[in-house]
Amino acid sequence: MWGRRSRIGGRRTDLSGDPTFREVLRRVRQIALEAYAHQDVPFEMLVDELRPERDMSHTPLFQVTFALQNVPADLVDLPGLKLRPLALDSGTAKFDLSHLFEPATIRRMAAHLERVLEEVVAEAETRVGAVELLGVEERGQLVEEWNATTAAYPGELSAHEAVERWVEEEPGAVAVRFEGTEVGYGELDRRANQLARYLARLGVGRGDVVALSVERGVEMVVGVLGVLKVGAAYVPVDPGYPAERVRYMLADSGAAVVVTQARLAETLPVGEARVVCVDADWAEIAKEAESKPGVAVGPEDVAYVIYTSGSTGRPKGTVVRHGGLVNLVEAQRVAFGIGSGSRVLQFAPLSFDASVWEMFMALGNGGTLCVVRQEVLASAPELRGVLQAEGVTTVTLPPSVLAVLEAGELPALQTVVAAGEACSLELVRRWGVAGRQFFNAYGPTETTVCASMYRCRGDEMAAPPIGRPVANLRVYVVDGQQRLVPVGVPGELCVGGVGVAQGYLRRPALTAAKFIPDPFSGDAGARLYRTGDRVRYRADGNLEFLGRIDHQVKVRGFRIELGEIEAV
Repeated sequence: MWGRRSRIGGRRTDLSGDPTFREVLRRVRQIALEAYAHQDVPFEMLVDELRPERDMSHTPLFQVTFALQNVPADLVDLPGLKLRPLALDSGTAKFDLSHLFEPATIRRMAAHLERVLEEVVAEAETRVGAVELLGVEERGQLVEEWNATTAAYPGELSAHEAVERWVEEEPGAVAVRFEGTEVGYGELDRRANQLARYLARLGVGRGDVVALSVERGVEMVVGVLGVLKVGAAYVPVDPGYPAERVRYMLADSGAAVVVTQARLAETLPVGEARVVCVDADWAEIAKEAESKPGVAVGPEDVAYVIYTSGSTGRPKGTVVRHGGLVNLVEAQRVAFGIGSGSRVLQFAPLSFDASVWEMFMALGNGGTLCVVRQEVLASAPELRGVLQAEGVTTVTLPPSVLAVLEAGELPALQTVVAAGEACSLELVRRWGVAGRQFFNAYGPTETTVCASMYRCRGDEMAAPPIGRPVANLRVYVVDGQQRLVPVGVPGELCVGGVGVAQGYLRRPALTAAKFIPDPFSGDAGARLYRTGDRVRYRADGNLEFLGRIDHQVKVRGFRIELGEIEAV
């Protein structure tokens, strides 16, 4: 809670070693006595001697003063005159704490100071690092009130069963559109069932891992659903990845089967893995029955493993469960109004977890997934043409892409979600026009794509926050000892709830470091994911993103650990 040092009489107080409050008093006394010995030194001379780093935005030595104002003001009594003080605003702030903070912030600070004084007076041997700033009411707000996210969702379903609901209700409705081809829910389900049965005949079953390396199209969607239906988890492998990275991912994941296409199979370093080509082998696959394979898959089973950049030089596989994905589908329906008339663009590559967000947003809620080739999406004019031609209603794009797209003349577009990067106020004003929803979404792969969202208003005066937690997730801002920090104080964001992943595949030490016990939920076995993101709470309960506490960076929405680059 406490910083390493604080200001006393213009000099920093040494709080190193986490001293007791009694020791702090001794240090402060010594500092004060030393200051009195030089109290007549002119301030200007002191500045010239110390030569601090100058900044016109604040005073050179200290920005906060602690003044005890306990002397009553004397009013001059003049015969025949009534006098009263006149407050003058010079337009400048001499000290930060006295002039720059909102009244509510000052009240919180005063309450925290009062708690500090109460604790240290009761026990002078209390170490400053152990002083609890939060009172019962503020702690309850952070733990309970702002995390009151419990909501109903079909938690008994697996991700593919969420899609199968629409197969039964509207089998003729269009599930996927790709280059003028439309595939209905019924047909998509039959093809996925056949692939699942074929994989089962090869020995794939519940708990296995299947690599999926296909180009964008209907076969990509069939591949995802087919793997899930047989009870396995899919590992997306981008066919454009370097051979060494693909070889590592296949070996590390333990995938015994690679589902791909004939034109890609020739160059994939599959090793001893069995190759299934969903195009060249389809005649054989089509001999399988079109009914469900009947494999029991529950919310705790693994749906997919997505590899993200790793600081040690090797990518790490994040293991994500069906339950978190089903919860996400319901949260999307509620937040964005996704339904049978929705058309969702598949923008993200399959190897990026945003592809899961887009694919199941559409298929899990009875909408249409609009798939286009990657090269089309790389061109801003062509991407805009796709949005118009396909009548896309819902799109999720990184702010860097939104920045180069024209926002006008897209009458079908109802919902825009910015994600993957910091969103600017200019983008909110350009894309959040009347009649259109604009959301700023945030979330790492380890929390099933999305952890928090904020619906932007048209009258925003600053860059939007990343919002509040989505349904059935919880967020906490903590210090280095995983203790809650007050509103407005920066800390690391930790995420708990149904969306938290199982961990990292075959990385027990890294899993233990990043997925820690949740001390706030009260549920046995509950865990928090330490995001490594530096955030703070605003007074309205929304989270504000400030940056990273490590060396991870984002490039066009993709996570990159600089350590991986250094290792190469």
